[in-house]
Amino acid sequence: MAPTFCTMAGYAPPAGGIQDFSKRGYDELYDIEADPSESYSVAERHPEVVADMKQRLADAQARFGPFREGVPPFFQKAGAPKATQD
Repeated sequence: MAPTFCTMAGYAPPAGGIQDFSKRGYDELYDIEADPSESYSVAERHPEVVADMKQRLADAQARFGPFREGVPPFFQKAGAPKATQD
């Protein structure tokens, strides 16, 4: 299996895989101070915050998307880091 950026950096995906909560069909936004158990979403009361967070996520996905699939060209040229012996 070809190395990915995450494996080169020493990270492994979660055991259950990466979850895509966007496919639930509804938005979630929580007031952690008032509701630390995240039981009641306040997304409907704060659509501007939801919209801002969605835009930030889209920007980050566009910027860092190349890191999801394989090793980005810059890192391929630099070579994989050498494992160290402790």
